[in-house]
Amino acid sequence: MPEPPQDIVCTAKVEVLPGLSHLFNGRDQPVLLEIELDISETVLSLLAKLADEYPGFGNILFELNSHDPTGQVGIVLNNRLLELQGGLKRRLRDGDILVLLPALAGGSLLE
Repeated sequence: MPEPPQDIVCTAKVEVLPGLSHLFNGRDQPVLLEIELDISETVLSLLAKLADEYPGFGNILFELNSHDPTGQVGIVLNNRLLELQGGLKRRLRDGDILVLLPALAGGSLLE
């Protein structure tokens, strides 16, 4: 009798840029994580796992007691803004590269 299929595993990379990387390794240098995922993994579920593993990051990424983003972290997937690719519900695929960077805002007009 054939064995039941096992969960297919894929690998994604997460690059954390300076400005956030200190929350992962205590230094302000880029961090590269390679993470094994099952085929049903979404960007949101991956970020939730990272938030659990690195609570300081979770405090910046999500609103208190929820998985609602604070807007303080920019997310790029395969060199394109995540919002242009289905947002947080986008399923991850083998070889995807997720880049996390501090959100940019503010500034002033020059007079």
